Amino acid sequence: MSRRRKLFLVIAAACLAMYVGLSMLFRQTLLDEGVEIGGGWRTRFVTADMGQIKYTSDSTAKAFIRSYVPRQVQSILRMKEAFQVTHSRGDKSQLLVLFQEWCPQNHAPFPENQYRHSMEFIESSGFVFRYPYSGRYSLSTQSHGLGVISDYSAFPRRDPQLHFRVLNEDFSQVLLDHTIPNPGYQPSFPEWSPQALPITQTVGPVTMTLTEIKVHQDTSHLESRLTPQSTDPTWENPRWYTFYSDATGNRGPWLSPHEPAWKVTVQAHRRLDVEFLPEETWKLASLSAPVPVSSVALQDVRTVNGVEIKLLRLFGPGEYRIENDQVVSAKELMQSAEIPESRYHDNLETGRSGATMHYTNVQTDLPGIWIGHTPLPELKYLEVRIRDQLGRDLCSMPVRNSSAYTSSSPSRFAPFQPFPDSTSIEIAIVVHKGLEFEFVVKPPVMTAR
Repeated sequence: MSRRRKLFLVIAAACLAMYVGLSMLFRQTLLDEGVEIGGGWRTRFVTADMGQIKYTSDSTAKAFIRSYVPRQVQSILRMKEAFQVTHSRGDKSQLLVLFQEWCPQNHAPFPENQYRHSMEFIESSGFVFRYPYSGRYSLSTQSHGLGVISDYSAFPRRDPQLHFRVLNEDFSQVLLDHTIPNPGYQPSFPEWSPQALPITQTVGPVTMTLTEIKVHQDTSHLESRLTPQSTDPTWENPRWYTFYSDATGNRGPWLSPHEPAWKVTVQAHRRLDVEFLPEETWKLASLSAPVPVSSVALQDVRTVNGVEIKLLRLFGPGEYRIENDQVVSAKELMQSAEIPESRYHDNLETGRSGATMHYTNVQTDLPGIWIGHTPLPELKYLEVRIRDQLGRDLCSMPVRNSSAYTSSSPSRFAPFQPFPDSTSIEIAIVVHKGLEFEFVVKPPVMTAR
């Protein structure tokens, strides 16, 4: 055998070894992991962190090799793409949990709402924080299926280890059971001293009395019994939102009764039928009612009571995809018993480059208006009121400040129900400030579940 032939065989053997080695190193090993969730799809827990998720399935060695191997060569060597998810929230006190969901057979797109999981966090005391399905962020990751992120504002922050269970939608079957180092653990927290009920507090013209916290054990939520009184007629019988929190940073409708104290925060605001000041109101000229599968760009901007408001589009019934404030697709709505009158979803999609793209999906069998606005300052409320040419109410939608919307320009979709003889609509947008009351109380008696 000639020297040149031997050299060729050595090089060929080295290339074959490199091919086999890299293929084995970057092979996909998910086929038997996780649990079955229906339709051939599987799910597994990946990681959890506070306020952000930054994950890659590549080890340091894999990432180093991948950075030096051209993409074309990676394709030839069948080096599987890394499962990468990067996502952050403005509220760093929230727990984000990343799951991976995939279909081993064909990597088909995940059918929307086919699977909805519930979550339980088990405190060392035995108390269980329960979360029925409420919503998730789904990020497409090509051949790895979906990266699904769920966020939670209440869990056992005093426990060094975080024990959680993933269940089906009605809590009848445990799908996953994990214990991990608690990302939100701290060795100590502030101490709160509770007051005895009833508690009365006066803010401005309103006096609010908290008399009782009622526990609804069957639905895992709390109800505060409140009595308001006002010296100002425009503040009589106000509307209000109630929030519950504890000294560890937990917030939500179901907190641990083993905490020394809870804080009940009540944010009250005026009724829609009262007369608001001119500087709190923007009234638009009359508009024609929209027809199905059509949208009209409005692009009108005004600052109302310190909040910049953008009227973006008027929609007829249909299904729309919106990217960068532009409608990129519109079609008739597929009628289904599962589709409510309107759904408005903000979504994230990850492309091959790893970049995350934001888009909005609107599904509605009612016409509606899409508005954008700068973030609402604390205690400010935005109300959308729509009437037809005869003065009949078609929509009254309140929008309040929420940490869930951290974009520099949040947006909302306000559907409305016209009458058969409604030919035009009149839109009024009101921005007004509410009042806040805080009560520190001893938690009521609750069972573990």
